[in-house]
Amino acid sequence: MEHAVVLREVQRYTLHVDLFEQFGLVVDALNEHGVPFAVCGGVAVNLLGHVRATRDIDLLLPREQIDPVRDLVKPLGFVLRSGRIPFGEGTPNARELWRVSKAEGPSLLSLDLMVVMPVYERVFAGRVRTQWRGRSFDVVSAEGLIAMKRLAGRPQDLADIAALEAGAS
Repeated sequence: MEHAVVLREVQRYTLHVDLFEQFGLVVDALNEHGVPFAVCGGVAVNLLGHVRATRDIDLLLPREQIDPVRDLVKPLGFVLRSGRIPFGEGTPNARELWRVSKAEGPSLLSLDLMVVMPVYERVFAGRVRTQWRGRSFDVVSAEGLIAMKRLAGRPQDLADIAALEAGAS
């Protein structure tokens, strides 16, 4: 199934914010400024051909890009900033993200900026170039996405892993 068809199908399940329109605007802003990033999370699952609903945009990027990206997406309405959100601190699997959100009517769209920590260095290095709606950008590979989802280990992550692994066989 082509990306456009997959993403249109998923978009039917989002709330009032057009997640994929917003995703395109974010990608455009980052590309325009030469920001290195890789799409991950639910949007990456869809880009890799597995239809599933998602309510946020997840990006993997170097630590030094966090503040510039938060500034770049501010004109797009992503103005609600969180502080640092750590996971697994003090372990070899330490991870962190910074969230910036956009409120539109009753909907809240979050942009989760995941830092390339040591546990994600190979994932980031293995990102692949993709095309979507006339845009070119990087997405984590299926292997990299599976590794990220194994670390998170939530029920949706385990379901995504099953879908990604089934698609690889």
